[in-house]
Amino acid sequence: MNRSSATLLGLLILCAGCRSVRFGERGGKSDFEKKVTCSRAAEGILKVRGSWYTGDDTYIDESFYSPKRDSCIAVLVLTTGGPKMDSLSDTYDIVDTLTYQLIRHASSSTGPDRTKTSEEIEKEISELKR
Repeated sequence: MNRSSATLLGLLILCAGCRSVRFGERGGKSDFEKKVTCSRAAEGILKVRGSWYTGDDTYIDESFYSPKRDSCIAVLVLTTGGPKMDSLSDTYDIVDTLTYQLIRHASSSTGPDRTKTSEEIEKEISELKR
């Protein structure tokens, strides 16, 4: 089995296992247990480098349990650019870490667009926490 096939098989097994972790079906998890589960699920996404959600410089901005989705959510951020490149650009992905479903994707560069994108992401996060 070549490396890419092994990686794909690993992802499929991981995703299949994650789908069974839905909180409503398991019942009665404490808030602490939900936070730990969600934190581990977010870290698991970063371990799958090279997927469409992550690159080498992607980091977890926030992870939390969403009562609205009865699932774990992670806000992944990739900042590109820097002093040598006249501008910075942020890419945000809000991802359900148990199903790997992309909830929202947004990109911004410097200036008013960056502030607007940040406000939109914060609004989406606030709605998911309800």
